[in-house]
Formats: sequence, structure tokens, C-alpha cells
Amino acid sequence: MANPSRTVRLHGALALATSLFIASCGDGEVANFAASRPLSEQNSGVLAVALIQVAYAYSGWNGAAYLAGEIREPARYLPRCLIGGCALVTLLYLVLNLTYAYALDPRE
Repeated sequence: MANPSRTVRLHGALALATSLFIASCGDGEVANFAASRPLSEQNSGVLAVALIQVAYAYSGWNGAAYLAGEIREPARYLPRCLIGGCALVTLLYLVLNLTYAYALDPRE
């Protein structure tokens, strides 16, 4: 049986992503997906700050090695957990970013 706390958190994250998308449907524009700032107006400092956040996202991978020693049949369950976790995080990331791109005008 799945951990009830994990199930609640997962459904909460999916509900948040879905509700943000639905809430933005009235104010967003599909044209926002194609709009962007010219390259000359891009700020490299913003990209550097964004990459720091990416580094934090990858910092949890070393915990998988510690986790392998604590679970039964790690050869069977660890790949499932890693692949499933990556797929879930990727799905949530894409849904949230599509919502932001739809609702926010990048030229402003």
C-alpha cells in the first residue's frame, strides 16, 4: 500500500498545477508561447540565477545511494522510483511552466 502522506502530497501538487492552469485560462493568450524578448535585451545574470536553482534540483540525486541500502530489493524498486519520480517532476514542471507561459506576457 502506498504511503498516504505521499498520495496526499502528489494529489495536492497535481491539483495546484491544474487549478493554476484553469485559473489562467481566462486571462492568458496562446500568442504568449511565440512571444519573446529580442536576444539583445536578454540578461545573462537572470540565466545565472536560474542555473543555481537547477543545481539545487539535482542535489538530491546523491540521496538515492543512501536510500538503496534502506529498502528491500533495491535492484527492483530503486529504478522504478527514480524513473517514476523524474517523470512526475517533469510532468509537474511542464504543466506549471505552460501555465506561466500562457498567463504571463514575456515582453512585459
